[in-house]
Amino acid sequence: MTHFKFITALFLVSFLIISCNSDQAYLIAENKVGKITNSTKINELEQLFPNDSIVKPNYKNRFEANGNDVYIYENGDLSLKIQPRIYGDSTSTIREIQILNPKYKTANGLNVNGDFKTIYENYSIKTIQNSFKNVIVDIKEFGLYVIIDKAELPSNLRYDRTSTITETQIPNQAKFKYVWFAFDAPQEVASDKE
Repeated sequence: MTHFKFITALFLVSFLIISCNSDQAYLIAENKVGKITNSTKINELEQLFPNDSIVKPNYKNRFEANGNDVYIYENGDLSLKIQPRIYGDSTSTIREIQILNPKYKTANGLNVNGDFKTIYENYSIKTIQNSFKNVIVDIKEFGLYVIIDKAELPSNLRYDRTSTITETQIPNQAKFKYVWFAFDAPQEVASDKE
């Protein structure tokens, strides 16, 4: 019987370790999106995502270029859209990432399938920008910002680009259109901590 308890305990510990590691692989935190940090270079992505498909720009011929962004596909689905800080430079760090995979989430559960209530209840809002068709909500704690379609807003706010929109005017159930993460440049982070 004690042998059975030992095996069961070993199994549970192994499960917890594997579970924690997989959670970290998709955690969004300060200067971190899963395995990617603010110091990750474009040419390091293949090492970080060995089992995923990575589509990089083709700079051999400017007429054949397929854009400047790097796309990471997990199991055939687009997971991350990555914008380098310097286009055409494989040693460049990453400027921004559009997060498309709901596995990527913050410690408080904010992911691409989230709604404004998740932000309102868990984070401080740095700014809310009013654009033509969208509202951009910038989260204070780290470089995460979400874009909400104005169709999610009350009708009196949908067509006015000049009005200031406050967090109390955005409905809790307003879904995210896009979720982006903007990295601090590595040297900016180092100088901030000095």
